[in-house]
Amino acid sequence: MTNDSVRTLASAKAPARQRPSLIDAARSRLPSWPSAPAAIGRFRTHVQRRSIHKHPRPDTECNRPDELLMSLFGAPTGAGVIGPGAPGLERAALVEALTCKDGIAQVVIEDADFIRLVGHLADDHLEALGDRIYLAEALEDAIELIESKTKPEAATEIHDLSRASAPIAWFASPGQDSDVVHEILQAGTNPNVVTLISGPWAYGPTHYIEVDGPRRLPRRPIELLSAQETIMALRTHIQSL
Repeated sequence: MTNDSVRTLASAKAPARQRPSLIDAARSRLPSWPSAPAAIGRFRTHVQRRSIHKHPRPDTECNRPDELLMSLFGAPTGAGVIGPGAPGLERAALVEALTCKDGIAQVVIEDADFIRLVGHLADDHLEALGDRIYLAEALEDAIELIESKTKPEAATEIHDLSRASAPIAWFASPGQDSDVVHEILQAGTNPNVVTLISGPWAYGPTHYIEVDGPRRLPRRPIELLSAQETIMALRTHIQSL
């Protein structure tokens, strides 16, 4: 995060309270997760089918909203994921949030996090998802969107009214700015955000994910995804829309 970005955020006019300034320091660099070839393919397949076909999706299985990974591992006040399997869980949660019609209204994620999890994706593939995903250039951009969406009147801004009451899925890597993210989540006027933090989370639960999945398994099976498997799944979904 640059000093100019910090000054811009700090000087932004808050309606009822003063937002704390982001820490003026470079975010600690996350490890480079190995990219698995299967995720990109599934996403591209999904995107291509969205453009060409209109038949039911063949591969993507959606669970009940309360069984989505964002509901099981995320939280309105944030929950962290750590361990060697954490990136795979984040990818699986990202695919579910983008491909399942019910349960999630919109996905908010920084460009850097999307590239870390998925890699680079063609612009037309991202455009095919429409307002289903918001790629923020920086943390403060994601924060501004979250603040605008947590107001009661913000539900009308979502074009698909069937998703208006569903939560926004926020994938975040706040690093040294965790206190700012925590305050934003605490100050929300409408509990319609569920947040999954990459890394430990001091203000709520942190889940340790082994290479083959979480230590305490939920009620449903979980397939941890590689970057290529993530893209293949999203492609398959987009092609079926």
